[in-house]
Amino acid sequence: SYSVAVTNLVATVTSNPVALTVLSPPVITTHPIGVSTTLGQSVSFTASATGTGPLIYAWRLNGTALAGATTTTLTLSNVQPADAGSYSVVVTNTVGSMISNAAVLFVQLDAPAISTHPASQTVNAGATATMGVGATGGALTYQWRRNGAPLVGATGATLVLSSVTTALAGSYDVTVTNPAGTLTSNAAILGVRLPPLIATAPQSQAVIPGSAVTFSVVVTGTAPFTLQWTRNGVPINGANAATLTIASAQAADAGSYAVRVSNPAGSVSSSDAALHVFPALPHAAHAIATSGYRAGATVTVTNTLAYTGAVAGLGWQVLLPAGWTF
Repeated sequence: SYSVAVTNLVATVTSNPVALTVLSPPVITTHPIGVSTTLGQSVSFTASATGTGPLIYAWRLNGTALAGATTTTLTLSNVQPADAGSYSVVVTNTVGSMISNAAVLFVQLDAPAISTHPASQTVNAGATATMGVGATGGALTYQWRRNGAPLVGATGATLVLSSVTTALAGSYDVTVTNPAGTLTSNAAILGVRLPPLIATAPQSQAVIPGSAVTFSVVVTGTAPFTLQWTRNGVPINGANAATLTIASAQAADAGSYAVRVSNPAGSVSSSDAALHVFPALPHAAHAIATSGYRAGATVTVTNTLAYTGAVAGLGWQVLLPAGWTF
């Protein structure tokens, strides 16, 4: 506290006291210390300073102020690679400011390790295929590939392919990356199964008793197929091949034949193929005398035939003796 005394021959007068305050700029006495930690841990930086208060603290990362970091201690929780860098604090009062020494935070990462590789699979056309990868290492990024080419937007641990077509079939893998390295998974093969489609249907046939009959079907799609032949809509026991053979057709075998073809992607039935078994047509021979006719004469021959069934027509075959003309 200061005052002044003023004196003359008459008297002395003393002024009111005044206070002198000396303001000190900030002086950092404890600087933050660098630290190395692993992913997900918590770390703290601390600084202390002297000087005329109030002292204002402002923490920075790589020279950029950190919002809300205005105390003597800066605490970081669940540390990630983005938190790594150079930390410092600026201490300010009304007189001036001081910047601390930099404290470097290192975030240690393990290189990626794949624990579960994507699995090969075969799905039906139009279905959804899902592949996934399990990996450790922290701060991981993913990039899926098909036949070695990156898939746009496929950057997660799971790859989902909707409404798949044969164009999506192929070899899939995924690269897993973090700042410590990159690792590629095993390849997974995606197969796309097509439903059966009948390219050539069985054809109708008409035979006489005892004839061998074969019905066949040609199928496209994804094998293997399951086939079942039917007669008049009733499954035929053991008839599960692409061809159906009746070694000696009889009247009882006549009917409507079809085949149903299936695989895990779907099924399809052929059109019906009719089998007609007609009785063998009868024939009769009629011999005539080889003499007693004059040239130009008319000879009438009559045969009687007994036949049950539809007859489309009759035909004659004439066998002439040597030297005869007809």
